[in-house]
Amino acid sequence: MKNKDHKEESDFSRLRLNAEKFLYNHVPDEKQLPQKDIKILLQELQVHQIELEMQNDELQLTNEELERQRFRFSGIYDFAPVGYLILDKSGLIKEVNNTGMGLLEGTKTDISGKRLQTFVFPEDYDEYYKFFMLMLKTHSLQRCELKICTIQGKKINA
Repeated sequence: MKNKDHKEESDFSRLRLNAEKFLYNHVPDEKQLPQKDIKILLQELQVHQIELEMQNDELQLTNEELERQRFRFSGIYDFAPVGYLILDKSGLIKEVNNTGMGLLEGTKTDISGKRLQTFVFPEDYDEYYKFFMLMLKTHSLQRCELKICTIQGKKINA
């Protein structure tokens, strides 16, 4: 958490510095502005500040809700009775749930980052390739039966 806070502080400092540079380059010196214009600008700045504070409050509430939803989803995903693997477009395993780890008899570290094809028996490579290409092309639900092996090489049906 400490690193996150430090990064946010660093991002804020960089943002502040950029805003000050912009202000210096684009806003005339207050000595050149009439008093009436300064009052109008001050009021506009105060309104913008309030708007930003309100937007920030909304963003924090949204972020908290997203965090709650992520937590709920991770519970449903991790403890589902079916093994789930999330793949990227090249077939690398990005996520695996607890049931998937149990089926493949490995840990997240053992499984994540490997190609799904690593766990497919060689005689099913063609079937897997056709399935995977069709899934990428159609972006729709596809089904196939493959002979899968665990990390230890034990054959399982999936």
